[in-house]
Amino acid sequence: MDRGVFLVTGANSGIGRATARALARGGEVVVMACRDPARGEAARAALLAEVPGAELHVLRCDLAELASVRSFAAEVSARFSGVRALIHNAGVYPRERTLTVDGFELMLAVGFLGPFLLTHLLRPVLLAGAPARVVQLAGIYHRRGGLDLTDLQWQRRPWDRAAANNQVQLARVIFMVELARRLDGLGVTANAVHPGAVLTEALDQAPWYLRLLAHTLARPGFVRPDRGAAPVVRLASAPDLAHVSGRFFDRFVPAPHVPAALDGEVAARLWAQAERLVGIAG
Repeated sequence: MDRGVFLVTGANSGIGRATARALARGGEVVVMACRDPARGEAARAALLAEVPGAELHVLRCDLAELASVRSFAAEVSARFSGVRALIHNAGVYPRERTLTVDGFELMLAVGFLGPFLLTHLLRPVLLAGAPARVVQLAGIYHRRGGLDLTDLQWQRRPWDRAAANNQVQLARVIFMVELARRLDGLGVTANAVHPGAVLTEALDQAPWYLRLLAHTLARPGFVRPDRGAAPVVRLASAPDLAHVSGRFFDRFVPAPHVPAALDGEVAARLWAQAERLVGIAG
């Protein structure tokens, strides 16, 4: 493949940083979308020490702020004529229900609404960079998730951390399936991938007993960020996956979809709600 522009959200740490490193080693141009530019620049400096001569750009993008998402998309569109891949890696796992500056439940905003708006705004540069790809990280626990389209933001239901996360993961998978359908024949694919159990800074937000488990009894099942990034990089760049779209990968292996991911009515309703919430005219 020719040298391309790859956008990675949450690229200053964990799987995102490992993804940026692998793409840079492959000679790609990497845009590191980071909420905190200072941390992003520190990560960039460390990556340049590992991959001298890499072309890495740090741009601020806070997925919890619609204005920041719009600003980031505008800057990317102005600086790059085409984008080869948009990798939605960023996510949060707050300990309590928190609202963003736009009034959205934080986990939903960062995990789904922000990526939804960003994908919409970058559609022109993705089409210009075609063949292009959208890759969304999604946890395996989306299989346990329920999608309450009457209360996506937990305004009526008691907020539950695990259930809220599972709902976001399911929304991500449904988003990729529906995006693949809408982009069919336009040269842009969309897929979701579970990178496996990975030792990242995200574990710091988990309950103490889960952190203890991850570093003791369950440690053999966890991998380092570079191994977690491998299936993400493959899905974003491997030539043999150029025409694969609308799938969910459990690491390197395509896995069956849950029924909700294939329900066109559910997808249409979720899409319409997301458009309304982020201010896109349907």
